[in-house]
Amino acid sequence: MSGATLSLGTGCFPADRLGDCLECAARLGVAGLELAPGNASRLAASGEEFRSALAAFERLGLERFSVHSWTGVEGLEAVCRFAERFGCGLIVVHSPPEKLDADFGGQARALAAWDAWCRSKDIVLTVENSSMQRCAQFAELFAAVPGLRLTLDVKHAYKPETLGLTHTDYLGRLGARAANFHVSGIDRARDALGDGVPPGNDAVDWDGLAADLLRLGYAGLITVELSLPADLGAAELEHAYGDLPAPSAQARTLGERLALHGALFFRRKFAPVLGL
Repeated sequence: MSGATLSLGTGCFPADRLGDCLECAARLGVAGLELAPGNASRLAASGEEFRSALAAFERLGLERFSVHSWTGVEGLEAVCRFAERFGCGLIVVHSPPEKLDADFGGQARALAAWDAWCRSKDIVLTVENSSMQRCAQFAELFAAVPGLRLTLDVKHAYKPETLGLTHTDYLGRLGARAANFHVSGIDRARDALGDGVPPGNDAVDWDGLAADLLRLGYAGLITVELSLPADLGAAELEHAYGDLPAPSAQARTLGERLALHGALFFRRKFAPVLGL
């Protein structure tokens, strides 16, 4: 077993600056990326951008590890066909609790059908836990679709205050189904930054999670998923991220600095799982 693989989500860059993200990932030594929904939908809609992005991935030697769906389960056909065309090996989609409450059978049937299609194309279909997902209900979905794999978003799962559960509950019930992890900072004092919280002062014990993944023999993706808050101006962003390392040749813009910090932090925390 070669270990898990560190990936970088493209969401910490504007959707129209994918090229900058790829150049940054190459400088950081990240082997490949997960296309964020905004990037993926742009590429799916524009043949010119599709071809340009594909050429950039190949020129920089970056893997097209995964794509995050820009639709729900009901729109998976477009996402699956895009993943096949672009050469993504894994798809992330949400089946949120309100959809499962309204039509559990319909969600399960659609996922089973597209899981079978993906398997025929050597693509891994995963469902990611939403921010208010109930672990028991989620486990029922995976029981109903035996081949389905899991993207475990650790921040979404870490809800002891509101849902009385954490990522360890998901690992206990569905750890063997995991193929991708979304990781980011989980600092309650900086929750206003949403998915852009820099890791380092976290409620989660990353060392403990790394030990759990080693015990599981985990060999899938660990995706650093960070995005800058869209509601803050340039000066507000610089203030909010004042503790990030200063600009350098490796990371010049704020998005690059956040990506660098996240990649270095999680590469260090998950080094044993990554085989480093």
